[in-house]
Amino acid sequence: MSDPVISRLNFNAWRPDDPFWRPVLQAHLLHLGPDSRLNRFLVWSSDAAIMRYAAATRPALVLGARIDGRLCGLAELHVGDGSDPVAEIALSVDEDTRRAGIGGALFDVAVSEARRRGLSDIWIHFLRTNTAIRRISDRAGFIRLPERDPSVVTAHIAA
Repeated sequence: MSDPVISRLNFNAWRPDDPFWRPVLQAHLLHLGPDSRLNRFLVWSSDAAIMRYAAATRPALVLGARIDGRLCGLAELHVGDGSDPVAEIALSVDEDTRRAGIGGALFDVAVSEARRRGLSDIWIHFLRTNTAIRRISDRAGFIRLPERDPSVVTAHIAA
């Protein structure tokens, strides 16, 4: 039997030239509470910092997760420049819809999109205390690198 929340989950994808994603990203990130902002940005982030981020960030794709038309999570797929580009995924889910599998489903879609684009090396960075993304990335097959920073985990998956 499928999870009732996941069965109602739909995804939107916004490309960089789509005019609608920046306000959606900003509103979602501003809606996050202090702990969620810390987990998403790895540092405390004020409203002004989030607005600057939303105005300046250059993701290759923004993925939105919706339940019954309501946005409940976002993943950003960032792609580095170079002859062998790598991807990085940033993920956030609204506090009131957590622990329902939305983050994992959104993360899987972001990984699949990176693979579809031919990106074989995908990275994620998260606070050591963020057990939700640790479980999500472990299930997806990401390997944690040896500690460089005592508070931040770096993990990746390669084809």
